[in-house]
Amino acid sequence: MKRSNNKILQAIEQSGSSALQDILETVELRAGSILCEADSLPEWIYFLESGIASISWRSGSGQQDIALFGREGFGCFDTILSGASSPYCTRMQIEGEASKVKTTDLQTLIRSDPIVSTELLKYTLDLINQIARNGIANTRYNTEQRLARWLLMIHERLEDNTIRTTHQQIATALGVGRVGITLALANLQRDRLVGAMTGKIIVDGPRLRSFLAALP
Repeated sequence: MKRSNNKILQAIEQSGSSALQDILETVELRAGSILCEADSLPEWIYFLESGIASISWRSGSGQQDIALFGREGFGCFDTILSGASSPYCTRMQIEGEASKVKTTDLQTLIRSDPIVSTELLKYTLDLINQIARNGIANTRYNTEQRLARWLLMIHERLEDNTIRTTHQQIATALGVGRVGITLALANLQRDRLVGAMTGKIIVDGPRLRSFLAALP
Protein backbone atom coordinates (compact mmCIF):
# COMPACT_ATOMS: atom_id res chain seq x y z
CA MET A 1 0.00 0.00 0.00
CA LYS A 2 1.25 3.50 -0.83
CA ARG A 3 2.36 5.84 1.93
CA SER A 4 -0.63 7.35 3.68
CA ASN A 5 -1.52 11.05 3.69
CA ASN A 6 -3.58 10.59 6.85
CA LYS A 7 -1.81 12.18 9.80
CA ILE A 8 -2.93 9.54 12.31
CA LEU A 9 -1.71 6.69 10.12
CA GLN A 10 1.55 8.53 9.53
CA ALA A 11 2.07 8.97 13.28
CA ILE A 12 1.33 5.30 13.96
CA GLU A 13 3.78 4.17 11.30
CA GLN A 14 6.48 6.58 12.48
CA SER A 15 6.06 5.21 16.01
CA GLY A 16 7.02 1.75 14.77
CA SER A 17 3.68 -0.02 14.40
CA SER A 18 2.70 -1.52 11.04
CA ALA A 19 -0.21 -3.69 12.19
CA LEU A 20 -2.89 -1.21 11.11
CA GLN A 21 -1.21 -0.45 7.80
CA ASP A 22 -1.34 -4.15 6.91
CA ILE A 23 -5.16 -4.38 7.10
CA LEU A 24 -6.19 -1.13 5.38
CA GLU A 25 -8.00 -0.84 2.06
CA THR A 26 -8.19 2.27 -0.15
CA VAL A 27 -11.55 3.60 -1.31
CA GLU A 28 -12.86 6.62 -3.24
CA LEU A 29 -15.62 8.58 -1.50
CA ARG A 30 -18.08 10.90 -3.23
CA ALA A 31 -19.59 13.98 -1.59
CA GLY A 32 -22.59 12.84 0.43
CA SER A 33 -21.23 9.34 1.08
CA ILE A 34 -22.20 8.12 4.56
CA LEU A 35 -19.27 6.95 6.68
CA CYS A 36 -21.30 6.36 9.82
CA GLU A 37 -25.09 6.42 10.06
CA ALA A 38 -26.65 7.60 13.30
CA ASP A 39 -27.77 4.90 15.74
CA SER A 40 -26.09 2.06 13.86
CA LEU A 41 -22.81 0.18 14.12
CA PRO A 42 -20.55 0.88 11.11
CA GLU A 43 -18.91 -2.03 9.33
CA TRP A 44 -15.91 0.10 8.36
CA ILE A 45 -13.86 2.88 9.91
CA TYR A 46 -12.49 5.47 7.47
CA PHE A 47 -9.22 7.40 7.78
CA LEU A 48 -9.39 10.27 5.29
CA GLU A 49 -6.52 10.65 2.83
CA SER A 50 -8.14 13.65 1.13
CA GLY A 51 -11.47 15.48 1.11
CA ILE A 52 -13.58 16.64 4.05
CA ALA A 53 -16.09 14.79 6.22
CA SER A 54 -18.59 16.33 8.62
CA ILE A 55 -20.13 15.00 11.82
CA SER A 56 -23.73 16.04 12.35
CA TRP A 57 -26.38 15.82 15.02
CA ARG A 58 -29.98 15.19 14.01
CA SER A 59 -32.87 16.40 16.11
CA GLY A 60 -36.56 17.07 15.65
CA SER A 61 -35.77 20.54 14.28
CA GLY A 62 -33.32 19.31 11.64
CA GLN A 63 -29.65 18.58 11.23
CA GLN A 64 -26.51 20.59 12.02
CA ASP A 65 -22.82 19.83 11.76
CA ILE A 66 -20.96 19.79 15.06
CA ALA A 67 -17.46 19.10 13.69
CA LEU A 68 -15.50 18.34 10.53
CA PHE A 69 -12.25 16.65 9.68
CA GLY A 70 -9.89 16.02 6.82
CA ARG A 71 -6.75 13.96 6.60
CA GLU A 72 -6.05 14.57 10.29
CA GLY A 73 -8.92 12.37 11.33
CA PHE A 74 -11.11 9.28 11.10
CA GLY A 75 -14.84 8.66 11.28
CA CYS A 76 -17.04 7.18 14.02
CA PHE A 77 -14.67 8.05 16.85
CA ASP A 78 -17.23 7.32 19.57
CA THR A 79 -18.02 3.84 18.24
CA ILE A 80 -14.34 2.91 18.44
CA LEU A 81 -14.09 4.19 22.00
CA SER A 82 -17.32 2.70 23.34
CA GLY A 83 -18.14 -0.21 21.05
CA ALA A 84 -21.71 1.13 20.86
CA SER A 85 -23.63 2.74 18.02
CA SER A 86 -23.05 6.45 17.44
CA PRO A 87 -25.74 9.13 17.83
CA TYR A 88 -23.98 11.12 15.10
CA CYS A 89 -24.03 10.88 11.32
CA THR A 90 -20.68 11.23 9.54
CA ARG A 91 -20.76 11.98 5.83
CA MET A 92 -18.41 13.26 3.15
CA GLN A 93 -18.77 17.01 2.71
CA ILE A 94 -16.18 17.20 -0.10
CA GLU A 95 -15.21 14.15 -2.13
CA GLY A 96 -11.90 12.43 -1.49
CA GLU A 97 -10.12 9.20 -0.73
CA ALA A 98 -9.84 7.14 2.45
CA SER A 99 -8.10 4.15 3.94
CA LYS A 100 -10.71 1.90 5.54
CA VAL A 101 -10.49 -0.91 8.06
CA LYS A 102 -13.08 -3.30 9.45
CA THR A 103 -14.49 -1.91 12.70
CA THR A 104 -14.03 -5.22 14.50
CA ASP A 105 -10.40 -5.48 13.35
CA LEU A 106 -9.62 -1.97 14.57
CA GLN A 107 -11.26 -2.61 17.94
CA THR A 108 -9.15 -5.76 18.35
CA LEU A 109 -6.02 -3.85 17.40
CA ILE A 110 -6.74 -1.07 19.90
CA ARG A 111 -6.73 -3.64 22.71
CA SER A 112 -3.42 -5.15 21.63
CA ASP A 113 -1.41 -2.22 20.25
CA PRO A 114 -0.82 0.75 22.62
CA ILE A 115 0.61 2.88 19.78
CA VAL A 116 -2.64 2.63 17.81
CA SER A 117 -4.85 3.27 20.85
CA THR A 118 -2.74 6.28 21.93
CA GLU A 119 -2.85 7.98 18.52
CA LEU A 120 -6.60 7.44 18.16
CA LEU A 121 -7.18 8.86 21.63
CA LYS A 122 -5.04 11.94 20.85
CA TYR A 123 -7.18 12.69 17.82
CA THR A 124 -10.41 12.07 19.72
CA LEU A 125 -9.41 14.64 22.35
CA ASP A 126 -8.64 17.17 19.59
CA LEU A 127 -12.04 16.48 18.04
CA ILE A 128 -13.84 16.95 21.36
CA ASN A 129 -12.10 20.31 21.72
CA GLN A 130 -13.25 21.27 18.22
CA ILE A 131 -16.86 20.33 19.05
CA ALA A 132 -16.69 22.55 22.15
CA ARG A 133 -15.23 25.50 20.21
CA ASN A 134 -17.83 25.08 17.47
CA GLY A 135 -20.60 25.15 20.06
CA ILE A 136 -19.28 28.42 21.49
CA ALA A 137 -18.98 29.94 18.01
CA ASN A 138 -22.56 28.94 17.16
CA THR A 139 -23.91 30.90 20.12
CA ARG A 140 -21.54 33.87 19.90
CA TYR A 141 -21.23 34.60 16.18
CA ASN A 142 -23.67 35.67 13.49
CA THR A 143 -24.14 33.78 10.21
CA GLU A 144 -21.47 35.75 8.35
CA GLN A 145 -18.88 35.12 11.08
CA ARG A 146 -19.79 31.45 11.35
CA LEU A 147 -19.51 31.08 7.57
CA ALA A 148 -16.07 32.69 7.58
CA ARG A 149 -14.94 30.33 10.32
CA TRP A 150 -16.35 27.28 8.50
CA LEU A 151 -14.64 28.26 5.24
CA LEU A 152 -11.30 28.73 6.99
CA MET A 153 -11.57 25.33 8.69
CA ILE A 154 -12.24 23.69 5.31
CA HIS A 155 -9.45 25.67 3.63
CA GLU A 156 -6.87 24.67 6.23
CA ARG A 157 -7.75 20.99 5.96
CA LEU A 158 -7.86 20.90 2.18
CA GLU A 159 -4.70 23.03 1.88
CA ASP A 160 -6.39 24.52 -1.18
CA ASN A 161 -7.90 27.95 -1.87
CA THR A 162 -10.76 26.42 -3.88
CA ILE A 163 -13.66 24.87 -1.99
CA ARG A 164 -16.16 23.01 -4.16
CA THR A 165 -19.51 23.36 -2.47
CA THR A 166 -22.95 24.93 -2.84
CA HIS A 167 -25.00 27.40 -0.82
CA GLN A 168 -27.39 24.61 0.14
CA GLN A 169 -24.58 22.36 1.37
CA ILE A 170 -23.24 25.18 3.53
CA ALA A 171 -26.72 25.97 4.84
CA THR A 172 -27.17 22.35 5.88
CA ALA A 173 -23.75 22.27 7.54
CA LEU A 174 -24.37 25.43 9.55
CA GLY A 175 -28.04 24.75 10.27
CA VAL A 176 -29.30 28.04 8.78
CA GLY A 177 -31.45 29.02 5.81
CA ARG A 178 -30.02 29.11 2.30
CA VAL A 179 -30.94 32.79 1.90
CA GLY A 180 -28.92 33.62 5.00
CA ILE A 181 -25.87 31.91 3.50
CA THR A 182 -26.29 33.79 0.22
CA LEU A 183 -26.38 37.14 2.05
CA ALA A 184 -23.45 36.24 4.31
CA LEU A 185 -21.37 35.11 1.35
CA ALA A 186 -22.13 38.36 -0.47
CA ASN A 187 -20.81 40.30 2.54
CA LEU A 188 -17.62 38.25 2.61
CA GLN A 189 -17.17 38.87 -1.12
CA ARG A 190 -17.70 42.60 -0.61
CA ASP A 191 -14.91 42.59 1.96
CA ARG A 192 -12.68 40.59 -0.42
CA LEU A 193 -12.37 37.65 1.94
CA VAL A 194 -13.71 35.20 -0.64
CA GLY A 195 -14.67 34.97 -4.28
CA ALA A 196 -17.60 32.87 -5.43
CA MET A 197 -18.47 31.08 -8.65
CA THR A 198 -21.07 28.45 -9.43
CA GLY A 199 -20.28 25.37 -7.35
CA LYS A 200 -17.12 26.71 -5.74
CA ILE A 201 -15.74 29.36 -3.41
CA ILE A 202 -12.23 30.83 -3.60
CA VAL A 203 -10.98 31.78 -0.14
CA ASP A 204 -8.27 34.19 0.94
CA GLY A 205 -6.82 32.36 3.93
CA PRO A 206 -4.78 35.25 5.44
CA ARG A 207 -7.70 37.70 5.15
CA LEU A 208 -10.11 35.22 6.74
CA ARG A 209 -7.69 34.62 9.63
CA SER A 210 -7.34 38.36 10.22
CA PHE A 211 -11.12 38.82 10.10
CA LEU A 212 -11.71 36.06 12.64
CA ALA A 213 -8.83 37.13 14.88
CA ALA A 214 -10.50 40.53 15.30
CA LEU A 215 -13.73 39.01 16.62
CA PRO A 216 -14.37 39.18 20.37
